[in-house]
Amino acid sequence: MNKKDLLNYVEEIKDELIDVSTKIWSEPEISGQEKESANLMRKVLKDHGFNIKEVEGMEHSFIGEYGSGSPVIAVLGEYDALPGLSQAVETSFNPVKANEPGHGCGHNLLGTGALGAA
Repeated sequence: MNKKDLLNYVEEIKDELIDVSTKIWSEPEISGQEKESANLMRKVLKDHGFNIKEVEGMEHSFIGEYGSGSPVIAVLGEYDALPGLSQAVETSFNPVKANEPGHGCGHNLLGTGALGAA
């Protein structure tokens, strides 16, 4: 895929990626409890033709595989929230729920960016 085709593809999936990021932001789950976020990521990857392999002993981790042969490229996506960082989608401090988890660390964006890169 050349640069122009890649940029066109990113433009095609942009709204889907924004939706994924917003959903993960809206339902923050702390590390080890990312059930809904992981399921959302799995679904999007499956919808784009990836095969999903579960990781034994790590309920909310998975491997998405696409294609075969070389090169093999790995992408890590984080989507866990941090305790006590609940925040509305705005620039001033405004917790959605006091003392609840939130994405002040931006993992909703990191995970979604990794998803888009895959």
